[in-house]
Amino acid sequence: MLKDDEIKSKFENAKPGDEIDFDLKKAYPNDAELSSMLNVNKEDLENINSQFRLKIDTIKKFEKAEINQEFYDKLYGEGEVTSDEEFRQKIAEELKEQLKPEGDRKFAIDAKNHFVRKVNPQIPADFLKRWLKESQSQKEENQLTEEQIEEEFPRFKEDVKWDLIKNKIIKDHEIKVEEEEVLELAKQLTLQQFQQYGMMNLPDEQLEQYAKQVLQQEEQKRKMYEHKYEDKVTELIKEKVKLEEKEVTMDEFKELVEEDQNKQSK
Repeated sequence: MLKDDEIKSKFENAKPGDEIDFDLKKAYPNDAELSSMLNVNKEDLENINSQFRLKIDTIKKFEKAEINQEFYDKLYGEGEVTSDEEFRQKIAEELKEQLKPEGDRKFAIDAKNHFVRKVNPQIPADFLKRWLKESQSQKEENQLTEEQIEEEFPRFKEDVKWDLIKNKIIKDHEIKVEEEEVLELAKQLTLQQFQQYGMMNLPDEQLEQYAKQVLQQEEQKRKMYEHKYEDKVTELIKEKVKLEEKEVTMDEFKELVEEDQNKQSK
């Protein structure tokens, strides 16, 4: 999980009882990850001394398990899986669940592009450019230059068109997002982040604690609400349109996603 090779080398051949001094912010440059680890808000990270001393109490090593009933019971609970066939089926179900968000994201991109192209609401481009430049001038950091604004404007204009369409759908269908739904979304996204580092089964109370910390940050909370509204609009569209399902390999799916990313970057 350590991101810095020099710091990582300090832990090689370490043993219980050793103490290691290192720069935590350099080892974990991702603010979201670091704030969760230290149990603080992102805004407070700059006030924290990043020099830490870590004492090693125990060292655990992972070895390949023998595929047998004992392994099935440890993984899924006693008696839940009793054969190789059931084990493979369980893995297939888990992979399907893990890949579902990617499929939904691809559908959301396709739906957005379709409706923007079909409805094509007219927007005052000159006014939007002036507004964008003015809002950038009021920022204290991460300002875009005029050249960057001109370069980014076509994509920004498409996003504004989609916002107009999306908000009309939300209004016409009286779509609401409750606080409990946003908390559940925050928990799901937090769990996905931990799963990237092999931490698959975080206790629900701990997961909820991390999620609530994220939602204490106003910007993150706003993004979560927007995310949930987007999800509900996408689900509504999926219910209303006729879907043609096509089975593709993982590599073919990755190519489709890369095509979308390349179009968005242009």
